[in-house]
Amino acid sequence: MDFLNQAFEKAREIDSAELEQETGEGTQEEIATEVPSGVSHATAAPQIVLGDPRISQTKGRKSEKEKTNAAENSRFKSGMELSQTRKRPRTCSHCKFEGHDSRTCAKKKADKLAANNANGEKLLSKSFKSYCLFAGILFLFISAGLLLHFGLRHFVYIVDTDLMNLHLRDYIYIRKNINVRNLAVPLTIYLA
Repeated sequence: MDFLNQAFEKAREIDSAELEQETGEGTQEEIATEVPSGVSHATAAPQIVLGDPRISQTKGRKSEKEKTNAAENSRFKSGMELSQTRKRPRTCSHCKFEGHDSRTCAKKKADKLAANNANGEKLLSKSFKSYCLFAGILFLFISAGLLLHFGLRHFVYIVDTDLMNLHLRDYIYIRKNINVRNLAVPLTIYLA
């Protein structure tokens, strides 16, 4: 029982020392040198009072947004997964459609061609004519939308403007099996 009383008294001294330290009364050295009367100096260790450490923000702490995402999904995602979920689809600033940007917009190129040809006729460029002659195909494009075709029964990819807006890039053409003689729609050729 005597040992319990001594421990209780020591705890009370430490509490009073902490209270004095907070208020500024007394010094730390006085408390550390005091030894209870019933305990020898050999068994009594000097008392070291440690306060709570200062709280500091660690480097690389996740933002509140990332903490809530991790808590909701209950699994941690890799950096690649996070970047894929944050990625927005490309949107063209000219036509406002997704999947391409204004540099590759077919509508923008068609509008530029229409602006260049003041009377509205779509004419073949010299390089395209030379490419067609090299391939063994001759095109004559008339403003009424008639196409006279000599030689082959099928022609290189020509797009109707009412159906879709596509462009031909770098004179690489997709071959379609369209019979020109049975086709009765006006044709427009988009050049890259």
